[in-house]
Amino acid sequence: MIRQIILALFAFIILSLVVIWILNKGPQRIFAQVKSFSFAGSTSTDFALPWQPSNIFSFIEEEDLFGPDAAGANANPDQTSENTGGQYGEIIGNPNDVMTFGDPSPYFRSVHISGAYSNPQTSDIPAEYIVIEASAENTTPISLEGWSLQSALTGVRIALPPAASPLRGGSVNAVNSVSLEPGAYAIIASGASPVGVSFRENICTGYISQFQTFEPALSLNCPSPSGELPLTPENLSQYGDACFDFIYSIPTCEFPKQVPSIVSPACRSFLQNTLSYNGCMNRHYMRSSFDREAWRLYLESDSALWRDQRDVVRLLDDDGRTVDAYVY
Repeated sequence: MIRQIILALFAFIILSLVVIWILNKGPQRIFAQVKSFSFAGSTSTDFALPWQPSNIFSFIEEEDLFGPDAAGANANPDQTSENTGGQYGEIIGNPNDVMTFGDPSPYFRSVHISGAYSNPQTSDIPAEYIVIEASAENTTPISLEGWSLQSALTGVRIALPPAASPLRGGSVNAVNSVSLEPGAYAIIASGASPVGVSFRENICTGYISQFQTFEPALSLNCPSPSGELPLTPENLSQYGDACFDFIYSIPTCEFPKQVPSIVSPACRSFLQNTLSYNGCMNRHYMRSSFDREAWRLYLESDSALWRDQRDVVRLLDDDGRTVDAYVY
């Protein structure tokens, strides 16, 4: 009987101590100590308990895994270093340095960045572009071969591509270096070309915008449909009144998707062969006014190249000298 009382008393004391230990957060303190417990030495590997994260790539240097701490064409331009704000302040605080950066180009004032028409301040890649323009006072075309754009803050630099002139639909295009004639300009988009290649605009490229989206929009000053088929007695006899009635209703730079049933087969054939990009180019390629002053250059980047806010974009010539700079 006495033995049973002693055992019960002993059990009660043990249980009381356990309860007090739990109430005083004993398990949490032990868990915290054990969780951070490890063995490490100069010749041994780290020891980790099951709940401790282990570095399974410990044999790989951090720089090898993530790349050097430098901006590249695929880097996020808005992920800047701590001193970016200071760099920006220093740059815009010295107007002369903004334009020269220590090595001005002989093309300074011959080609400039048109800030009023550029749109670098967006994370929407298709809508991000820089516009450069050749001075109307230039006496000769200026080749852009070897030229590039660069952010003075992030270091991102990318070369200007060659382009097709003329653009040929449905075939592989030959590309050549771009030369800006006096007064001509280039819209340099960060993303991919909707037609797979950089190109020079012409009087027919407006037809392409019916099926592809361009930022900014292509010019829609194509030859008018009514001008393609003059109203003469011969044409009226061959194509019929319904053909001319329909042609006068067709918007400029638009291929007619639906043709009224009363239109003659001869008229249908004419419309299909004429009111399209290739049809327009075949008819007007030899015109002296065929080419327009605008070029569409695509840098084919998968990510935005310029910062949404506060950046300095430089236009560099083939020797890396500053032609112009755009500060925003």
